[in-house]
Order: sequence, then structure tokens, then C-alpha cells
Amino acid sequence: MFTRILVATDFSPCADVALNHARAIAEKFRASLHLLHVVRDPVTTAMTGVESADHHYVAHYFDGVPNLVELRDVLLRDAAMQMMRRITALDRTGVHAAGEAVIGIGVRTVVEFAESYGADLIVMGTHGGGMSQLPIGRFAGRVIRNARCAVMSVCEGADAPEAAARALTD
Repeated sequence: MFTRILVATDFSPCADVALNHARAIAEKFRASLHLLHVVRDPVTTAMTGVESADHHYVAHYFDGVPNLVELRDVLLRDAAMQMMRRITALDRTGVHAAGEAVIGIGVRTVVEFAESYGADLIVMGTHGGGMSQLPIGRFAGRVIRNARCAVMSVCEGADAPEAAARALTD
């Protein structure tokens, strides 16, 4: 049913729950697993005046005006380290897991990466986005609307991963 699973992660606890679900599904279907973290480009962010979710790195790593190209490298290195902490040795051998951090524009990058990777399932956490967005957050909802493959949105209080994997075949 599924052969290539993409997990879009922001490294939040909710995304880690989604990763656990994706692992269970990958094991059940003997699918490969690929984690993706999209870093907002600080150069583009600075030029457009849009606040980045990664803006706290500016104050942490740089005094005064940051070198935005260097900041981009710092953000990618940090994301790669977080990614490697989440992919276990068992993931690498059991479900051929790999991970990647890329500079991009959120939803568009996830959807384009899923297409180029040949994903037949995207698994991601959702934080919810208020009454108009229940139960799916704005980012997850946009991925669901734009992806050409199945998308599984997982919230922190979701059923155990094994139960979710079983439910896909029931």
C-alpha cells in the first residue's frame, strides 16, 4: 500500500509523535522513511521583512547585524543535527530511514519534495489552528489540500502508532 513515506518535521513534540506513527506504518508496509525539515531562508526573510520561526538564532549566534549566508548554514547544520538525533540506527537499517534539512518555503517545499521523492504518504504533526481550523492546523491543512499523495495528520493525543498502522489495513 505504501512504499515511500515522507515525514515533515518541525522538531516539535507533536512532530515526534507523527514520526513514531510513520515508523509503525513503514514497518508494517516495509516502506522507506524520509524525514524532511524545511528551514525558512533568512536571506529571503530579511529581504521581505517576514519574521522567521528561526529568528531566535540571530541573537544567539551573532552580535550586531548577522551574516545571513552564514546564518543559513548555521540553521541547516542545527536542523541536520536535530534530524540525526531522531533517526535511530534501527530506523536506518529497518526502514531505510534518511533525513534532510532544506532551505525552502514551507508547504510548497514539502509538497514538491514529496513529489520528487515519490512519496505515497506524507505524515506530519498538527498543532491545530483555532476554531476555524479544527482539528487540523493551518500548515497541515495546506499540505493536505496541495499534496498529490495521501497525507496523515497526527496530533499529540493520537492513538498508539501500532494501532494507527493496523487501522490502515482494516
